[in-house]
Amino acid sequence: MRIHGVSPEFIREMKALGYDHLAVDDLVSMRIHGVTPEFVQEMRSLGYTDLSGDDLVSMKIHGVTPEFARGLREIGYRDVTADDLVSMRIHGVSLEYARKMKARYADVTADDLVSMRIHGR
Repeated sequence: MRIHGVSPEFIREMKALGYDHLAVDDLVSMRIHGVTPEFVQEMRSLGYTDLSGDDLVSMKIHGVTPEFARGLREIGYRDVTADDLVSMRIHGVSLEYARKMKARYADVTADDLVSMRIHGR
């Protein structure tokens, strides 16, 4: 735990955020992949209040940032799930791409964006 930065302070901060039943492996994984209390708080401020430790790690691994989620909200994607955010990043949906497709197809959904990237559109 020490090698990866799982300090008593980190554990206290995560407990204060409601993550009081995380296994040692979960705490280590969170530290390895850069899940911080600040990241959790930023995602919560965007409405992602029920994220599991695995959700948080997956988001960090695949490049889901608060800026990405905020940018999607700003262009009209208000109900995008954590899984959808991860799927979008896995398949290369950037904010620029989402804006471009939203301008071209006003009713394009998050699932549509992923499908369009998968199929090279």
